[in-house]
Amino acid sequence: MGHIFISYSRTDADIVEPIYRRLNRVYNVWIDTRNIEGGTAFDDEIRTHIRSASTLIAMVSTNSVGSNWVTGEIAEAQQHHVTVIPYVIDHTRALPIPLQGKNALFANNNPTAEAQLMDSLLSTAPDARVHPGMAIGASEFAHHQRTTFASLAAKTMGAVTTRNGNIGIPLKLSRHHTAYLFASPNATLEPPTVVQLAFQLSGQLPNNTFVDEILRDASVHEHHEKPYVIVIRSPRKSLDLMKEGEGDSYSMDVRNPTEWGEAINLAYQVMSDFFGKPRIGLYILGPSILLFQLGTKLRDLWQVDGYHFDRDAKPEPRYFKVYSTP
Repeated sequence: MGHIFISYSRTDADIVEPIYRRLNRVYNVWIDTRNIEGGTAFDDEIRTHIRSASTLIAMVSTNSVGSNWVTGEIAEAQQHHVTVIPYVIDHTRALPIPLQGKNALFANNNPTAEAQLMDSLLSTAPDARVHPGMAIGASEFAHHQRTTFASLAAKTMGAVTTRNGNIGIPLKLSRHHTAYLFASPNATLEPPTVVQLAFQLSGQLPNNTFVDEILRDASVHEHHEKPYVIVIRSPRKSLDLMKEGEGDSYSMDVRNPTEWGEAINLAYQVMSDFFGKPRIGLYILGPSILLFQLGTKLRDLWQVDGYHFDRDAKPEPRYFKVYSTP
């Protein structure tokens, strides 16, 4: 798994830290204040993580332009062919010497700068994402319709295997979310008439049990020997909200209303680009009200069956259909 290296001036720590925290929800981000343990050889650790980075983000400012440390880190990255993204965080228009002549993103008075940075990272650091993967795309998906999931997973970066042996292939990435298609190893990519659509918005990472339970129950509900489930995986919980000792978990940022809209749009894109007009079985690991809200949004284009997880079901907890749209 890759990572993103942040190069900055310590004088700008108060500006850089919030950016780091937001990026860290979607990417594995390396920054010296959090990733160097006591007693470690500082210079060696820095060089090692620059050379192995997928991308280096240079936090450019009046302070960092004159920093020998930042200039040296950028030069180290360039020497080892690591992509460098200049991200200007104050009013300066100058760039460190190794970056002069390069295109930069300017955050000052630019409310879309961070979104532009996230879009750049989609292409430069897909392996550094919390849910890593190189999306296979609709045309490649169509080309591999007779290919089994096991065969495609062997040559797809970011393919996932669950505890029960089901396989997930990354279909599409957005700024914050990743869409996977899961099925059994012997299933092929031929377009199904029924697709299970699941939103993984809470619980510990990666929690592939959620997928296994849906595939198990979908085979009963729809009488499919080889059902399919599209899983929209949300980013991990912000460091601001994590309790001490808590492990990584999925979390929608309720303070950022665009994240939920982005998840819905990703579901729309995946369904439209890859599957056309199948019937949808809808599952949500998160607040139950979202199951009904999303069903209302999707019913204009697809027939939708909503499923709720009953933890008290016997002999074991299962998903049960709670509504159907015409």
